[in-house]
Amino acid sequence: MPAETVQTTELYEAALADVVSGAAHNHGTGVEETPPSFSPVPGPRANGGVMRRGHDAPRDCGLAITLPFGREPFLADARNAGKDFVRSWEAASGLSAGRLWPKYARMLEHANLACAEARDLGVAVAAGATLDAWTELVASKRIVTLVAHWTERADGDWIEFADGLVPVDTLTSRLPRGYNGVLDLATCQSTRAVASITRVHRRCTVLANHEETEIDARLVMYRQTLRILATEHTIYVNASARVHLAAAPV
Repeated sequence: MPAETVQTTELYEAALADVVSGAAHNHGTGVEETPPSFSPVPGPRANGGVMRRGHDAPRDCGLAITLPFGREPFLADARNAGKDFVRSWEAASGLSAGRLWPKYARMLEHANLACAEARDLGVAVAAGATLDAWTELVASKRIVTLVAHWTERADGDWIEFADGLVPVDTLTSRLPRGYNGVLDLATCQSTRAVASITRVHRRCTVLANHEETEIDARLVMYRQTLRILATEHTIYVNASARVHLAAAPV
């Protein structure tokens, strides 16, 4: 849940700023190490991942944030049995959506900042993204980041888009045939989607989280990754790994 860690995001802002100038890590071309919460998983012939030569730019990227943008959508999701993000937060905290809104609004500020900076750098952004909006992004951009709520149910794993929950396997079916891009799944426990995706799309590279991820901090890391791409000759996977390494506990 985002609210419990909103207060730590300013620390991420300060600590990760050094990464853009290269002060935190060297500028090697390979991903030699990753913290436990970050897994680049290339397919066997991953020309979209760590083995691909060349470089990526922000204009090659798409960003889809499926979370509610605004108070009314947030409160409406609490009344929608087809949604889980707000309702599960209510259940875990014992607070109503109205009481949770001020905390969520602080996280939403980071989402708005990320969207604004991404657009300025040339990233295609879908805020409050539906499944169709995400599908359009992966059809037009080589690198797509998905910021979404993940939930586990008796019938499997589901991801929440603005228009409702979908089974994780739906992501696989929505990817273009022969997809060989990079999917950055900024959701909790998203490593569980890797096998489903790479089994069908063997040339796709998936960046995933083993554990729960803090949405506000994750958005800060995304902004830093874009800044690296805007100023250095590197690829998205390496830039993202550098930022995650800088944020990893020592």
